[in-house]
Order: sequence, then C-alpha cells, then structure tokens
Amino acid sequence: MRTDTLLNIRQISTQPEQLLTSILQKSAQLGEINQKLHSFLPKTFQIAVTVGNLSNNVLVLLVDSPTAHSQLRFKTGDMLTFLRQNGFPYLIRIDIKTRCSTKKKPDMPGEKKNKIERRLSDSAHLALRDLAENSPKEISEILNRMCETDKRKRK
Repeated sequence: MRTDTLLNIRQISTQPEQLLTSILQKSAQLGEINQKLHSFLPKTFQIAVTVGNLSNNVLVLLVDSPTAHSQLRFKTGDMLTFLRQNGFPYLIRIDIKTRCSTKKKPDMPGEKKNKIERRLSDSAHLALRDLAENSPKEISEILNRMCETDKRKRK
C-alpha cells in the first residue's frame, strides 16, 4: 500500500462519517461494476472472476486460476468496451490478477492447531488507547477491549 493513501488514526477519529461514506460509496460502485461484468461474462467465468479494486480509473479483476487469467486477458478489450458503454466511461484499462490459493489441507483428527497470537507494538497499543479516548462510546468500548486483550498477551 502506498504511504500517501494510508490514513492517520487522528484523521479517522475526527472525520468518521466522511470516511465511512466514501468507503460505502466505493463499495457500492465496485458491486455495481461486478454485477454488470458478470452479466457480460459467460457462466464459466462468473464464478472465477470478481472485481478487486478500482483506482485511478483502472479496474482490477481477481481470478481464481492462471487458466482463467490467460483466457480473460483476451477478453479485456471487449469487457472494457462493454463497461464503458454501460455506465463506466471513465475506465482506462483492466488489470487482471490471479488470487493466491487460500485453501489449506483439512485438519487431521487429533492434530494440534497452531494458533499464533501476536501482540501489538507499543506504538500501535498507544494509538489504540488514544483513538479510544477520542471516539464515540460504542467504538471506544471495542477499542478498549482490544487494548485489554493485548495487555493480557504482554504478561
């Protein structure tokens, strides 16, 4: 992630409504593009393709396999034309990325699960405390619980 797009915790705490509104608008936009794209794609691709991001008028599609990736690469011109004609004229190009496989082998009976618990850095812990102090009650309670959980890990 680029550093100029990272949000400062103080910015989030001072403008939560504005930030939430922009997140919801982007989510709705991505959902609409995803829906339009699926109406264009053959059924075999509808399952394997999803919209990943839209940044600087470049649409990023995520695909499940390298095979689907190579097949879709040949359709990017048609997809771009279709999306431009159906409400998204500002799109410059479409990038396709293959998702990493997140499937893991099933747990064997009696096998121990290795759950790694990580504690927060000191600066992250202090930032959460600071944010909790300057947040509405509901959010403050959640942040304080996170700090308490981290406090137990520190002992």
